[in-house]
Amino acid sequence: MPAFLAQLAAPGAQFVETVGGGRETAYLFDTSRESFAALTQDGPEWTVRQGGPVEIWDAIEGAVTAWQESGEPDIRAVRLEVTPRSHAYVIGNQSTLRWERRID
Repeated sequence: MPAFLAQLAAPGAQFVETVGGGRETAYLFDTSRESFAALTQDGPEWTVRQGGPVEIWDAIEGAVTAWQESGEPDIRAVRLEVTPRSHAYVIGNQSTLRWERRID
């Protein structure tokens, strides 16, 4: 479920993972919004760097936190609302667990 939430929170992000010098780094790139996040493992901790107009990691972390605070509902709780102008993924009735995409 966290991976599904990450894709909803950062729909254009691409994931790349590297390992070098004994360190693991995960990159999220969103070229359409010219933004990135780099997560580097440092022992048991991770360091996050972000750049660009959209804070990709903050959006993902916010989605996962809202999901956890709502009791971690499983995938069966996800609803898709479709209208002629948009589609939205909704979990429960909290605005923090709603992602809407406009159809042009």
